[in-house]
Amino acid sequence: MLTYQDVVTIKLGVLTTAATDWDDMADGFKDLETLYAAKVESVATDGIWHGVSQAAAAVQLGATRQQFADAQTEARAIASLLRDAYQQLAKLIGYVNDVVERVKADEMSVNSQGEAVYDFRKLTPMRHDEDYPKYVSKAKDAEAAWTKKIKEAVQAVDDADQGVKLALDEAAGVKSWFERALDPFGGQAHTFNGSAVGDIEVYEAREAKQYADRLLHGEKLTADERAEMDRDFRDNAHNKAFSQTFLDSLGPEDTLKLSNRFNDLAYNEDTTHQTQYLGLGRVFK
Repeated sequence: MLTYQDVVTIKLGVLTTAATDWDDMADGFKDLETLYAAKVESVATDGIWHGVSQAAAAVQLGATRQQFADAQTEARAIASLLRDAYQQLAKLIGYVNDVVERVKADEMSVNSQGEAVYDFRKLTPMRHDEDYPKYVSKAKDAEAAWTKKIKEAVQAVDDADQGVKLALDEAAGVKSWFERALDPFGGQAHTFNGSAVGDIEVYEAREAKQYADRLLHGEKLTADERAEMDRDFRDNAHNKAFSQTFLDSLGPEDTLKLSNRFNDLAYNEDTTHQTQYLGLGRVFK
């Protein structure tokens, strides 16, 4: 998880620089595709060569050219995701900084752990006042309240950051350790993702849908999976596009079933994690 120091010291400009590089890479793949089609694939498609070997070569060469096309799609999707990440993170980090400024306006400082700190020496002149304990208690309550706000703001940045990681992994076709273990090529084989999209929320909605499908089939999620599904919902709590995509993918009947499933798990099947399941149900509100 990102720390307060991570959030307030990070330099986001590298994201837009990287996005430009990925767009340039896509342009390079486009040039390669054009060159390959004209100089290599044309050998099997110009009508001069005929026969079984020509047909087989045309298929193989066409598949290779398609990889150049898919590489463009993947590269442009990643560029879009990086720009999307910049916009989201800049806004959320800006909110963290805004909270810090409000803390300072309330005559406190913020330490390196992101905790609001009141200088209790300011209360020294009142130490003989009968209400001195109240002043101390009030200051401590203010510290706790501001620290909570800072923590929540940092959590929002981390949620978004994890969403970016998910989207980039999916767009680039990065396999999990389990998928690599099942891969007969040991995870070394790779094709470019011709269906990559440049929208972080699309990937988060897809992941949430995968978890929802498993729950609807009677499965239970692991602690890590529940936490990730919760992050998907928390990160997109005010994102209508995400909620609409997720709920539309379920359909009215499964939406009702999933809502009931959360309640069943919370109150009957897995009461130990009741709070978490009820929290997951907020997507329907």
